Amino acid sequence: MISGYVQVGWFEEALVLFEEMRDVNVTPSVSTLLSVLSACARVGELKLGNCVRSWIEDHGLGTNIRLVNTLIDVYAKCGDQCTGMHMKLWSFSVTEEGMKPDDITFVSVLSACNHAGLVDLGREYFNTMIQSYKFTPKLQHYGCMIDLLGIQKNVELGECAAKNLFELESENPGVYVLLSNIYAGAGKWDKIALIRNFLNDQGMKKVTGYTSIEIDIVREFLASDIAHPRSNEIYKMLDEVDRLLEMAGHVPDTSKVRFEMDEEWKEEKLNQHSEKLAIAFGLISTKPGTTLRIVKNLRVCGDCHVAMKLISKIFNREIIARERNRFHHFKDGSCSCLDYC
Repeated sequence: MISGYVQVGWFEEALVLFEEMRDVNVTPSVSTLLSVLSACARVGELKLGNCVRSWIEDHGLGTNIRLVNTLIDVYAKCGDQCTGMHMKLWSFSVTEEGMKPDDITFVSVLSACNHAGLVDLGREYFNTMIQSYKFTPKLQHYGCMIDLLGIQKNVELGECAAKNLFELESENPGVYVLLSNIYAGAGKWDKIALIRNFLNDQGMKKVTGYTSIEIDIVREFLASDIAHPRSNEIYKMLDEVDRLLEMAGHVPDTSKVRFEMDEEWKEEKLNQHSEKLAIAFGLISTKPGTTLRIVKNLRVCGDCHVAMKLISKIFNREIIARERNRFHHFKDGSCSCLDYC
């Protein structure tokens, strides 16, 4: 039943059922533990993830490679500050305990490095996968590496990884988006324009970004959205947020907004990102001090990340943001991801 809940996205219900199992001393199977850990990763439940880890170790399952990989995923996605340590423990376990990782194992490991911003460690594991374990990199491996190299703004290596990725899946627009992110970080707007023109010529479209927030019902916002019945109130709150951010010393980061726009227009577009609209709606729809929980289908941009840190402090709100790569827990002006956004 827990596995079924997780498969249909009922993560909270799965965790409640697991707690009930613990209360009546029912011993979970490895399959159940994997489902519970997956649910922990999806809802950012680090505390329960740690409890499951303790149970795994106490019952002699600490060398089960599937459980170890899933635990690493939990720590990375929940913004745990010790992900680097867990990665090194994983490496030690593989060496000392005779574990045999497969190509799926390395997807989990590289993804965890990506979530934690561990560029050098990720490159080390990528090379180990090829040289020591003789695995041929697949789509997911190259995708993780392109994302990692984007953190380091290593355009040359990013292009090399992208070239290999194109050979595997040339019709996936996500591949081109990953490469565009590297170019954006390096300010290579001419190359981004070439990619966009190519995508348009090929009829490929980038996934539309949206952010959802649940207040009684789930509501979704697009960038510059005016469809909500309370749009006037939302944009009025956005103006107030913008004013308070400016007073706090925040300067909008327009470096990743297309260069042909003037600065004022760039700032306006940043202010209308879907995550900011969702947060503004949350601020006008809940009591002071209420935690805001939002979900974005893509990655949160750097400017919105900085803004959310400040909003959490200015409005005395905790903000839990789940995005494509990880969870962010904003509180008192800081984020659990240590700014690896």
